[in-house]
Amino acid sequence: MNAVLEELAGARHALEGLLTILETESAGEDRLRGAAERCARSFERVTAELDRAGELEGDERRQVAHELGELARLNALAASCASLKRDEVQGLLRRAREERKSLTFYKPGGAIGVSCDISG
Repeated sequence: MNAVLEELAGARHALEGLLTILETESAGEDRLRGAAERCARSFERVTAELDRAGELEGDERRQVAHELGELARLNALAASCASLKRDEVQGLLRRAREERKSLTFYKPGGAIGVSCDISG
């Protein structure tokens, strides 16, 4: 039983780490991917430990059910944060594309990268 609770605590810690990274403005792809992989491994360990523990009864069952409920809540929060972050990035990409298009209006007809003499 203690092993199940230890794995549940580890999974909770991994999810909280993922949430912290998702809430960080400058969360890089590598950090985000690493946190997501840690969560996946933690959930695999929880599943394996629950399988080994077999049937839980009474207080053990209630305690594990409570911890699983907390994990589900944190997981839903992480999924929501990831969705918001994805929408934010898509908005930035869309604005960058629009700005790029508007800048082509000002581009002279000549070749790109050719210097010009503005010394007058």
